[in-house]
Amino acid sequence: MNINIIGIIALIAGVIWGIVVNKIIQEKGYTENWFCWGFFFGIFALIAALRKPDISQEEYEEQFEEKEEELLN
Repeated sequence: MNINIIGIIALIAGVIWGIVVNKIIQEKGYTENWFCWGFFFGIFALIAALRKPDISQEEYEEQFEEKEEELLN
């Protein structure tokens, strides 16, 4: 196999892992962006994302307020 084809396949796989891991984190209620974790660490980032607990609506609102304060300061 040509090295360019392997690189393209690795890039596509990284993008897919990034999207999947980020989607799982968002569905658990987190506002963090985990795309890079998924892109670079693949299955390990997926396992970490699945092990994170779901957050409640109150915790989500607290995270949102903290992010908002960071942006305003």
